[in-house]
Amino acid sequence: MNKTDYREFCTWYKLLMENAPKGYIPHLFALYPNDKAPNEKITFSRANTSTPSNLRWSWKEKHARLTGLEAVELLYNGGNVGIAAMGYDPLVLIDIDDLAYLDQAPKTLTVKTRSGGYHCYGFKKDDSAKINLPTDYGELRSFNQFVVAPGSYVPCENGLTDGVYRVLKAIKPMLMTFDDFPQFFKDKKKENQEKEKLKPILKKTAISYNGKHSALYDLSMSDIVPTAPGKREPHPLHASDTGSNFSIANGGEICHCWRHLVTLNAIQFLCVKSGYMDCLSAGTGHTNSGAGSSDCTGDYGSHFYAWREAKLMGVIPLDDPIPDKAVKYLALKNGFIDKIPEGMIPKEAYIKIFDLDLEKQ
Repeated sequence: MNKTDYREFCTWYKLLMENAPKGYIPHLFALYPNDKAPNEKITFSRANTSTPSNLRWSWKEKHARLTGLEAVELLYNGGNVGIAAMGYDPLVLIDIDDLAYLDQAPKTLTVKTRSGGYHCYGFKKDDSAKINLPTDYGELRSFNQFVVAPGSYVPCENGLTDGVYRVLKAIKPMLMTFDDFPQFFKDKKKENQEKEKLKPILKKTAISYNGKHSALYDLSMSDIVPTAPGKREPHPLHASDTGSNFSIANGGEICHCWRHLVTLNAIQFLCVKSGYMDCLSAGTGHTNSGAGSSDCTGDYGSHFYAWREAKLMGVIPLDDPIPDKAVKYLALKNGFIDKIPEGMIPKEAYIKIFDLDLEKQ
């Protein structure tokens, strides 16, 4: 028996389109049954022979777009549907995960998610609303990002809902600017802007303290996570309501976290795995995400914890030389120096580093 409810979709779709700007066509597309992941099989089957092979599976392409009637039919037969806010359209998507912040939700068309959060729908009043911005309490997903459409069903373990995405506020979507968003998004944007002013450029060409090149700086993501580039899978480091929120890209050099809308290189990923930083802090924000650059930039501790984690994993040799920046971090952390020097640290401080139990740092 199908657990999807196409009637919820019909209610939502009618309201969405009643206040839609002229010419708006919603980017609806197929998701796998009982899941949030794009249904690549259906999307691929809709492509024509002129579509490049590497784009036939992509939900972002126009051949993936379902009509409202096709979406209803898919839901009727037990499939799920996604709705995307594309960079070229006016749709604005607000995803609020933390129930403590629901009072900040704008008065607009709103859907209760299967986990008890909220999806708010609106249209841009100006371009300030077309932004992706991840926070600890929810995300703005208005530039080539998607949420699960109403009527879809995903099993719910917390018992807050029956697993179906249902319309909560049956009102027309409002026109929005960034000023209409919940305060925690405004606070996060300001925080990111302040951090950007303080960060130097991250260089991946650092060497070890003894002048030899550490293997840490030669690592790619494919050396750490054995998955096929482009394939979406569950994130190996953190849980999420979204099942397929991780993928390898750029020939294996980096990975994407689709939960936090960031990319991570090997050093950034290892920092997260070590527990030194979380994914949102360590990652580099996607274009138009508002997530900002990586907190690893200019942070010497990231070199130490990434290096140590790489050794623990066995992806670099046990005798790999400790990087210069890791040495300077340890010297400062343990009080052997007062500040990070431009050149080498004093010999006495350097010697003390090798008396430390690095597993306890």
